[in-house]
Amino acid sequence: MTTITHFFVLSSRGDKIIARNYRYDIFDEVEDLFFRNVRNESMENYGKPIFNQLGINFFHVRKSGLYIVCTSRENCSPITIFELLERACILIRDFTGQLSEDSIRKNFVMVYELLDELFDWGKVQTTQTNILTYCIHNEPIETVDVPTTAGLLNLSFIDPKTVKSTATCLPIQKKNDQIFVDVLERINCEMNAEGSVLRSEIIGSIVVKSYLMGSPLIRIALNQDLAIGTDTNTPYSAIRVDALNFNEIINREEFEMGRQLSFYPQDGETTLLSYRVTNNHHVIMPFRVSPYISKFNEYKIEASFKVRSDFPASTSATGVFVRIPVPKNATSCGVVIGNDKETQQSYEYKEKDKVVIWGIKKFPGASEQFIKLRITLPEPNRIDERKLIGPVSMKFEIPMHNMSGLQLRYLKIGNDSLNNDNKNKQKRWVRYVTQAGSYCGRVSM
Repeated sequence: MTTITHFFVLSSRGDKIIARNYRYDIFDEVEDLFFRNVRNESMENYGKPIFNQLGINFFHVRKSGLYIVCTSRENCSPITIFELLERACILIRDFTGQLSEDSIRKNFVMVYELLDELFDWGKVQTTQTNILTYCIHNEPIETVDVPTTAGLLNLSFIDPKTVKSTATCLPIQKKNDQIFVDVLERINCEMNAEGSVLRSEIIGSIVVKSYLMGSPLIRIALNQDLAIGTDTNTPYSAIRVDALNFNEIINREEFEMGRQLSFYPQDGETTLLSYRVTNNHHVIMPFRVSPYISKFNEYKIEASFKVRSDFPASTSATGVFVRIPVPKNATSCGVVIGNDKETQQSYEYKEKDKVVIWGIKKFPGASEQFIKLRITLPEPNRIDERKLIGPVSMKFEIPMHNMSGLQLRYLKIGNDSLNNDNKNKQKRWVRYVTQAGSYCGRVSM
């Protein structure tokens, strides 16, 4: 069984928020040792999620600007430890309402109580929310925190459509007869200089958080034409996924018969289903990047980039960031962007990193945006300009839109026909979100 020594949470500044020593076989200053290694670029362990220092194994994940860390002297399985850290994050969010520095500080007594139930002498006892509910006796202190993405030039890249997700920022003890269902998709894509897709992958999941009274039977119906793997008995236009991974609470027989997810909801956040779509040519990627590189003279390069959105005009992407690396020996970089009030564009040239960050607060569907760079070099350029710039990468979020085509046909709670009174009181919230994973485009062929 995996045994850990320390579990602690640090802020982005390195402040200790929560810390627990379970075995006392490692000195207490490990928090400072960890933070020096992950934040100092001169250290060989800079940015690594797992590393060994002075015979101590450090494992960490970053969530909401926090470092969630555990240590061990044993040769532990990294997959097991990272799964444990992810579950710890979910448990803190379940019991305090949200995973943030403010929430943990206000509910530190509850978080310590949770950690004492989660571990005994460094060994994991249980990570099930429904079991821990009976062991936690402190009342949560709710915090109001609207999640934002820090934009450039003090812009706050936030869209009203995504704010509704904060409705789930409630501790599980607050039963208000609501259920939230999120269909989340993360896109990994690589394109060539002409905008053609070389590789693509969609990693999706259906996540439920229930605040319903009792534990009624929930039925969620998916597309009738959903095809799995190499199933040849479905039409050409069917929604196809390569693989599905079900939570153990799902009734598999009902899914096979009618593409319906039937389950009794557990306390807290539950991932009902995860799926993967790989290199599906029927899926149109949400953005295409087209580079245009030319030599202005021996000392200057002009680079223009067109980004086109290939999703419906009724939808807009939010918090769009385009990262464009420039030559390492560039002495200056002039930038020209659009001044459309609707998109609210901004940019930042990071001279130390030799990269231009282009921010677009709101990117409407079926539209194009342009950026132009004029790069100055210290000496005449003798090689292909395209090899000096890129690759271009993107980060974005598209609310109420998904790329795979997976849809929820209905969401039923219990026997709706027999419980009309409860049906009117129970609230159902369904949200679709598409986010960028590793989304990049080449500049050179």
